[in-house]
Amino acid sequence: MRKNIWKIGLLSLAWSMFFIWISSFATVPKNVDLNKVKTTRLSRNNGERKSLGLNAYTWCMLLDASSEKWAEYLQGINLTTHQRLAGDGYYNYRSIKSWFAGLGIGFHDESGTMFSENIGYGYYKCAKSDCTDALIKAIKSTRTFFMNEKYKKSQPHYGSIVSKTFDSVGLGISLRGNMYYLVSHYGKNVMKTNSWTVDKQ
Repeated sequence: MRKNIWKIGLLSLAWSMFFIWISSFATVPKNVDLNKVKTTRLSRNNGERKSLGLNAYTWCMLLDASSEKWAEYLQGINLTTHQRLAGDGYYNYRSIKSWFAGLGIGFHDESGTMFSENIGYGYYKCAKSDCTDALIKAIKSTRTFFMNEKYKKSQPHYGSIVSKTFDSVGLGISLRGNMYYLVSHYGKNVMKTNSWTVDKQ
């Protein structure tokens, strides 16, 4: 029994280190403080949520790693897409859910929509010694695009920002030349899954 518990502990630690390792591959220059970029975006989104009387989003390590992984993929193919499989259409919830599962990410309550993926891109250019603020300013244009849905009937991106269902978020950013790729993963009751154990994050 103790031996199995020991194995479970080691495997859980391995999964945690795996996702931290994925996050370390962010294609971002050394003259950019990625943590400041992410916290600024989270603060702005939570500001909107607060104005509507909603609880603040919190960071989720698993969603941060998954969003970074997808941002890296988009940067690699130089396209923005939600498609995991050929023929998926614009947004296939089931395929994205399977993709999460392949990363060892699941959701405790699957009775409704338990996650959402927002993607965006834009142009970024800076030759300064510290380009953090320049990237924050560039990414703000994508957020403005999302926020403008507030006044439209269809609100796929804005709806994720102000969702009453989700409680956590992860943000991935990757650069290709003077372009940035941005991925946000929102979720609720996020958990790490594997054959040994299930740990709620």
